[in-house]
Amino acid sequence: MEHGNTFSSLLGTYVSDNVKMNLARSQAYFCVAEMVEQEEVTYRSLIKDWAVRSSCHGIPHAGSASTPLRRVFWTVCFLICGAIFVWQGGKFLQRFLKYEVAISIDYTTASTVDFPAVTICNANIIRKSNISDGGPDLVNLLKYSAGLTNDTPHADAKTRHAFWMNFSKVWARIDSSHRISMGHDLNVMLLGCHFAGHECHTGDFKVINSPLYGNCFIFNSGWNNIKVMEAVREGDRYGLALELFIEQHEYVPELVEAAGVRVNIGTQNIMPFPEDNGIFAQPGTLTSIGLRRVELVRLQHPYPSKCVNYSRQEGMEHSIFSEIHDVKYTVPACEKTCYQRNMIERCHCADPFYPHTYGEAFKAVWPKNTEHEVKSCISEEEIECEERIQKMFIEDQLGNCDCPQSCYDTDFQMTVSSFEWPAVRYRDVYYKEIASYSDELYEIVYGTHHAGTTDENLLKLEIFFNELNFEKIQQNPDYSGNDLFADIGGTVGLWIGLSILAVFEGIELLVDLTSLYFKRRNIIQTARNSDSNTSNNKTNQLSPQYSTEKTFTASLGSYPGLDLAPVDEEYHDLSLAGTLRRTSLKTFKR
Repeated sequence: MEHGNTFSSLLGTYVSDNVKMNLARSQAYFCVAEMVEQEEVTYRSLIKDWAVRSSCHGIPHAGSASTPLRRVFWTVCFLICGAIFVWQGGKFLQRFLKYEVAISIDYTTASTVDFPAVTICNANIIRKSNISDGGPDLVNLLKYSAGLTNDTPHADAKTRHAFWMNFSKVWARIDSSHRISMGHDLNVMLLGCHFAGHECHTGDFKVINSPLYGNCFIFNSGWNNIKVMEAVREGDRYGLALELFIEQHEYVPELVEAAGVRVNIGTQNIMPFPEDNGIFAQPGTLTSIGLRRVELVRLQHPYPSKCVNYSRQEGMEHSIFSEIHDVKYTVPACEKTCYQRNMIERCHCADPFYPHTYGEAFKAVWPKNTEHEVKSCISEEEIECEERIQKMFIEDQLGNCDCPQSCYDTDFQMTVSSFEWPAVRYRDVYYKEIASYSDELYEIVYGTHHAGTTDENLLKLEIFFNELNFEKIQQNPDYSGNDLFADIGGTVGLWIGLSILAVFEGIELLVDLTSLYFKRRNIIQTARNSDSNTSNNKTNQLSPQYSTEKTFTASLGSYPGLDLAPVDEEYHDLSLAGTLRRTSLKTFKR
C-alpha cells in the first residue's frame, strides 16, 4: 500500500510537470501564430489603405473595386498609362542628353563702352639703315637683293619664299632685344595721337615683336593693370586718331612688297597676333575704321562648344604668353604655345619668333640640364625639323594640342573706308607743320625728297565706334533641365496623375511595411529564444524525474497498457515554422 502511494505520487508529479511544460510551449506557439496572423492582416490593410487614399489616378479605383473584374480593369488601365508615360519620359530624357544649344542675339544699350586695344605694325620688319647692326651674315644675305627685284625674271613667289626662309635663319640668331632696336621706332613713326580730343603719347603704347612685321605697338593694352580708356560717344571725334610716318625710304625691298601699316583690333589683356589677324592701311590715305562690339557667350561642357573659363594658373599651363605678358588665355595663344612645345620636344630647339623660356606651359617637355632659355633652331638638321613641325602645325596635324574655346569672347565688327590724305589744298599747310618735327622729316619735305613724295610716307588712322550699342550672341540650352522636369511633370500628370506628393505617399507606405517586417522578425526571434530556454529548463529540471520514471517503468511491467511516454514527445521534432505550417491556428486558439 505504501509502495502504491509512492508510485502514484511520482506518476502524478511526472505527468503534471510534463503537461504544464507542454501547455506552456503550446501557448507560446498560439501566441506567435496569433501575432503572425495579425501582422499579415496589417500588411494587407496598410496596402489597401494606401491604395484607397492614393492621389495617383487609377490606384484608388483598383483598391476600392467591388468586384475582381473591376479591379483587373483599373489595374490594366494604370499599367498601360504608366508604360506610355515611361516611353514619353524616355524621349524627353534622350532629347535632354543631346545637349543642343539655341542661339539668342540681344542688343544692349550702354552709356560707355571700353575702347579696344589697337595694335599697329609697320609693314617693314627692319630699317635699312640698321642692317649693318645685324652682323656680316645679314649684310651678306641682303646683298642678294639685286637678284630679287621685279625686273629680274627669277623674282617669283618661290624664290622670294626661299629668300625669306634664309633671312629667318639669320634673323633668328640675333637676340630679341637687338631685333627690337633694329626695327622701326614709334618716336619716329608717331606724328600725332589723339583720343576723344585729348592728346596721347608714345608712353601710352606697349611694344611687342612680330615674326613677320617686327616691332608692333599696342594702344590701350590694359596690361599690368593700366587703366582702360572708354568711349563715351560714337563717332570719329570720340575715337582714336593716329598720324603715322612709315619711313618708306627705310624699307628693305627683299623683305617687303607693300607699304603701309598692319592694324589689329582686339580686347584688353589678350596677346595680339597681327600676322594672323588684321587689316592694312596704305600711305597717302586716311583709313577710317568704324567698330561695333560683339560679345560671344558659350556654354561649358557637356554642351558641344566645350568652352573653358580658365583661371590664371590654368591659362599659364596652356599659354606661355599668359605667363610672360600677364594676358588672358586665347585659342591663338594656346595654339602657338603648342607649336613651340612640339618644337622643343621633337627638335630640341625653339622657333626664335615665339617665347622659348621656361614656363608652366613647357614644364612637361623642358630638356634636362637646360638653361632658362632653349636655344633657337640654327643647324641644318634643326631647321629641317622646324619646317616639318611648321607644316604639321599649318595642316593641323600635331594632334596633341588641347586648345578649347573660351566661354566669353569679344569681337569687333569693322567697317573700313579710306580717303585721300592729306588733301591737295591741305598738303602745304601740313607739310610745313611736320617739317618742324625732326630733321628727317625736314629733309623729306624740303631737302633731297621733294614734297610730292611726302604722301608716300604718311597715313592717318581713325578708329571709333559707329554706335555704343553692342551685340550679344549667347548660347542657351535648347532643352534645359527645367524643360525636362516640366515635360515629365506634364506627361505624368496627363497619363497617371502622379505628383511629387503622391511619391511621398509611396515612400510612407514602404517605411510602414519595412517597420512591420522588422517587428515580425523580432517577435519570431523572441519566441524561438523562449522555446530554446524552455527546452533547456525542462532538461535541467526534469532529468532526475525522467530517470526515476524510467526506473519505475522498467519495474512496473505488471501494469499492462500503461503508457508513461512524456506528453511532449509528439512536439519534439516540431520547429516553430513547422508548427505554424501543420497546425490549425483556430484549433489551437480554441
